[in-house]
Amino acid sequence: MKKILSLILSLVIIFFFGVKVYSLELPQSDTNVHFYMDWNMITNKSSNQWQLQHSGFVSTDENGIRYAQDTNGEKYYLVALAERYGTEIGSVYEVTLDNGSVFRVMLGDCKSNKDAPNGYGRDCYNFITQQTAINVLEFIVEEEKLPKKVTQWGSLTAVDTFNGNLEEIEYLGRAWYPTD
Repeated sequence: MKKILSLILSLVIIFFFGVKVYSLELPQSDTNVHFYMDWNMITNKSSNQWQLQHSGFVSTDENGIRYAQDTNGEKYYLVALAERYGTEIGSVYEVTLDNGSVFRVMLGDCKSNKDAPNGYGRDCYNFITQQTAINVLEFIVEEEKLPKKVTQWGSLTAVDTFNGNLEEIEYLGRAWYPTD
């Protein structure tokens, strides 16, 4: 039923907005670890990443996560993803986790190849599942506002909404464009 509703929503979006919605490939392993980086690590003032962070379009939520909000009130958590998922800053995706959480993210930075040697993200050890995991989503945060549990775990997996393996990532288009 969930897949049928997703397909119907995709067709409606394509019909009305001309946006292609499509699912992206995920690794066949544990993905229940979601690292983070502080937004102040983006220092190149001529980059689209820096421009987005300073656009007035971005805020920080109660969990310290940076997000963009469009004129319709839609919230997009800012993340870094491997190049296989796209390189256009401002691209948006819908993420579904196996815990039932569905949320939208916006590409706010691109992972370098050294941070995604397998093409998805960094291999790491997941202390919850006690197995190797791949960090696909790297959230962009304001570190001093993160909950203590997140900094202790080193992962946004400590926040219930984000404690789950990736089930699906769908590309939705772009919601932000740099100014010239």
